[in-house]
Amino acid sequence: MDRAVAEDAAARAAGEGGRRGPRLLPALIVATTLSTLAAAGLLTVRTTASLEQARILAMENHRVGTLTNGLMLAIERAEAGERAFLLTHRQNYLEPYWRAEAETADLLDALDAMGNQLPWLTHEVRVLRSLCRIKLQGMERLIQLDREQGHAAAVAALAEGDSHDEILASVDRLATRADAERIRLTAAFRHEQDLAWRSVLIAASALVLLLGGSAAGWVRSRARQRRAQLGAQMLAARLQAAADHIRDGVAVFDAEDRLVLWNRAFFPTAGLPEMLGRNGISYADVALATMDWEPPLLADFQPPEINPAMGEMRRDHRVLEVWRSAMPDGGQILALADITRRSQAEELARQAERSELLGQMTGGVAHDFNNLLQVVSANLELIGTRLPADSWLQSRLSAALGAVERGARLTRQLLAFARRQKLAPEVIDVRALLTGMEDMIRRTVGEQIAVHLVISPGLWPVLVDAQQLENGLLNLVVNARDAMPRGGTLCVIAANRGVEAAETAGRETLAAGDYVEIAVTDDGIGMMPEQRERAIEPFYTTKPEGKGTGLGLSMVYGFVKQSGGDLSIESTVGQGTTVRLMIPRTQGQPATDAGRPDEAPRGMGETILLVEDDPSVLTSAANALRGLGYRVLEAANGAKALRMLEEGLRPDLLFSDVITPGPVSAGGLAERARALVPGLVVVFTSGLPDHPVMPRDGVADIRLLGKPWRIDELARTLREALDEQKAASQAEAWKAGDEPPLRILLTEDQAILRVITAETLGQLGHDVVEAADAAETLSRSTDGIDLLITDLSLPDMDGIALAEAIRRKRPDIGVIIATGHLVQSEQARDDMVWLAKPFDTAALMQAIQQALAAVARAGQPLAS
Repeated sequence: MDRAVAEDAAARAAGEGGRRGPRLLPALIVATTLSTLAAAGLLTVRTTASLEQARILAMENHRVGTLTNGLMLAIERAEAGERAFLLTHRQNYLEPYWRAEAETADLLDALDAMGNQLPWLTHEVRVLRSLCRIKLQGMERLIQLDREQGHAAAVAALAEGDSHDEILASVDRLATRADAERIRLTAAFRHEQDLAWRSVLIAASALVLLLGGSAAGWVRSRARQRRAQLGAQMLAARLQAAADHIRDGVAVFDAEDRLVLWNRAFFPTAGLPEMLGRNGISYADVALATMDWEPPLLADFQPPEINPAMGEMRRDHRVLEVWRSAMPDGGQILALADITRRSQAEELARQAERSELLGQMTGGVAHDFNNLLQVVSANLELIGTRLPADSWLQSRLSAALGAVERGARLTRQLLAFARRQKLAPEVIDVRALLTGMEDMIRRTVGEQIAVHLVISPGLWPVLVDAQQLENGLLNLVVNARDAMPRGGTLCVIAANRGVEAAETAGRETLAAGDYVEIAVTDDGIGMMPEQRERAIEPFYTTKPEGKGTGLGLSMVYGFVKQSGGDLSIESTVGQGTTVRLMIPRTQGQPATDAGRPDEAPRGMGETILLVEDDPSVLTSAANALRGLGYRVLEAANGAKALRMLEEGLRPDLLFSDVITPGPVSAGGLAERARALVPGLVVVFTSGLPDHPVMPRDGVADIRLLGKPWRIDELARTLREALDEQKAASQAEAWKAGDEPPLRILLTEDQAILRVITAETLGQLGHDVVEAADAAETLSRSTDGIDLLITDLSLPDMDGIALAEAIRRKRPDIGVIIATGHLVQSEQARDDMVWLAKPFDTAALMQAIQQALAAVARAGQPLAS
């Protein structure tokens, strides 16, 4: 029984064990599956979070590149606006600079705020912020320096350099670090992606074993992966779009120097064919395509170092800035920026600075030379007053004074080159001016040279000094004649021309607009390139020694530039030269002959004895003289005029044709008339330009007015002759004591000039009070002073300012401003008389008369 009980118990135990085994296996499977699902679920959640974090960080790194690119563009716009302002002084060019300050601050703040997500960014942004602040402060300092000390000082400071390269390097470091972060995040993304795949496969296997229970989780994980892939593709597309919108050309090469990334601007900027833009092309192939640049990209090729390398390439007129830097993966990035306009602007700034310095130098030399000539001239005149009239030394003195005048002409040409001459611009008809010069041009070049004058119809009017334009054209004609010693053809062509903005590149003062172009062309010996480059420099000449001063073409250049135009030279050795003058069009209309008499200096009731045998000429001349305010007495020949004088007629001026019929010639009439009327002014007129002005010995101081004359020419000639005679008579009266002397306050900082001028004034009978500078002048009492004569450039005050200060106390004082510079139009004053150095006694007396007349016109009685 005991054995039976034991067997029964054993059987029951075996049955229970059999039943427990099948029940334990499903539980174990379920537990294992649930554990697997839990592990897979946890891994999937972590992978999803990592993918999302990687995507966010990748976008943040992309945003770093966008913000730094915007920051660099803002800095460059500010720099471009600043340099445009320094060149043109137009305020609207400063608008990018003002916007750049706020824009830069916003961009830097945005970068700084990203430091929470990208801790490495904080230090780099702090450095970049400091560099930007230094850059903007430097640009502000240049603008302030330009306003306070002038363009030359700003350009000099600009040449010292700035923080632009440091900013570029800092931005490069940011971009490089952001790119490295992007690569790291991409690698992390791929790793997490692999983990996600494994977790999905494990979950899928468990769910297949457990009736596909985990299928839904796998599907969801797959959907997340697809979304992540789409996000990565979208991010890559955004990065490419951002690169394509960068103004400069950018290309990235991998560690094997194969092209992997480029933007749309790279190949057009480098002037390379678009067919090179394909993945895998080598850096060497790209560089070899740039062999026509100087230097090519492959020249002195070295693998890029950590620090970026910069250089320049040039081809024709284009200039590229080349920037190369190493990539973290061993590759390199290449950037090309077209800096042609910036390079041209810098070259123009250097040319403008050179021209300005040369102008200042020539102006200063001319001023000092005029002062020296004044000393020589005044001393020669003072010596002449002590010598007998028939002394042999008088002829030597006359020759020396002639040399002084030639020296004065040279200084005027120097001042013309320096653009400091006084111009009298008027609206002129170029056709009429050239037509009037045709005979003169033909006589100048001679019979060996054929002259062709080609004038397009409908020429626009121009605003220019007609006399200076005529002188400039004659200089060009003489140069052309000398270039054709064996004869040839000279063409003077005038035509309207519109200049587009594209044509002004490389031309300092030529702006887009309408011009009248005057071209003087010869088929002579021509000039070599180095001669053409120096042609406008003062004292440079290609003519043999003694044949030219080298100032003619430089004077024309200065005059045209001062008139707002441009001069260019085209020349080929053995084929000839063309000089083109571009003169801006004006909307005004040339004055007509009918309007000229109203603008001419008028008479003051003086009596003129008019001698002319042609009745029509006699009538027209008499009417013109009466219209100018003169009293006119007519005579048909010299004999009748002489009878009128013998009967007691006392005219102020004799105006006679050089050739008069009858027994009394013009020369004999002038001699007898001066014997009857001492101090009579004589003016001859003649249709022969080379007619001798001195018909007889003993007749001096006779002016010649060529026929046909214009009414304004007649008015100026007569007025000048009468004023000179009046000044001479006044001086003689002062010397003789017939009139009370003037009390003159003389201010001149150069002692020798002050002493000589005071002595000259003393010989004219005047009392002189001397002062060496403005302070001494202002300390003097002005009681009894009739006239102030002051130099324009005093050491402590401008001569005009000194005169104004004296006038505030004594408005009745006449003012004469003496200067070795030619007077600028903005300096001219109707109430002040300008006296150009060097001046002689006659010019000094005339200036005194004009100053006294100006006081009289103002209704101010003289102090004396």
